[in-house]
Amino acid sequence: MKRTGVRSIKLERGACDGMFPVYSGTLTRTRASWDGTAFVERLGSWRGVLAEDDFEHVCDLLVWLGFETWTSPAPATTCTAPNRIFVSASGVVACVEQWSGEETEVFGLVAAVIDGIAGRIHWEVVPDRE
Repeated sequence: MKRTGVRSIKLERGACDGMFPVYSGTLTRTRASWDGTAFVERLGSWRGVLAEDDFEHVCDLLVWLGFETWTSPAPATTCTAPNRIFVSASGVVACVEQWSGEETEVFGLVAAVIDGIAGRIHWEVVPDRE
């Protein structure tokens, strides 16, 4: 959304005990990237084209949820990586985290929307650089 200054939105699903998906996905105004690590359909690096309306809708949701008040990301302090959503806007990075078993309503809602959009993207594998 141009009026919010949001440049990118990144969802990270970190490793946890068990067979939970491990991946990160980033949305920008017109592009999407995906890096699947474990227990996901798309393993490795992928890219796709994002409908600008999809980006605008996520930005509207983020504004409604008050992303500007989210804290800056903190370094992981345990061996289990958290799930995080990063919003990069106007030189500031806002973050909301969710640790195993502690999913917040904000994290769950935004993650579900991002995952839903990712499910509609036509993904292409990023070729290995050799």
